[in-house]
Amino acid sequence: MKYVLGFLFLGGCSGTKKIALIGNKIQAKSHSGREHLTEATSLFVAHESPLSAIQKADKDFQTIDSLVGEVHLAVTRVQDTIPWWVTPLITVAVVVGVIVFLVYFGEPLKRLFMLLLPVPSRKKSAAKLISEGQVDQAVAILREGDPHFNRAYNRVNTAKKLAPK
Repeated sequence: MKYVLGFLFLGGCSGTKKIALIGNKIQAKSHSGREHLTEATSLFVAHESPLSAIQKADKDFQTIDSLVGEVHLAVTRVQDTIPWWVTPLITVAVVVGVIVFLVYFGEPLKRLFMLLLPVPSRKKSAAKLISEGQVDQAVAILREGDPHFNRAYNRVNTAKKLAPK
């Protein structure tokens, strides 16, 4: 009856309260079991039968074992909570980490990829033409393949034509 009422009382508590209450019960039962074992030892020294004290201690230790099972069950019901500020802090730390990584390793990674990736055919042909001395044809190939380069080339040529001689 005592355990049924205790279980009903614990059933309405939160997981952490259950664990605390069961921890107190475990402490009380272990203390009681030690007392019973001390009593059994003194009875044995006095040449009397320590059986009743040993049985009481065994009952206390069985109770402790069942209470530990309840603790394991209560622990599964406890939900960990993370403070609200942890998520933004982690996000900021990751962003800062990525920025630092890119600042320090961005250029070496770019060089590594430039070594590993194939050179586009337009750039190969433009480089070949420049090495042969045909710069105008190389510029035409580069302008055809890159609209930004074409726009910049047109602006420079327009500025050169409008500049006073």
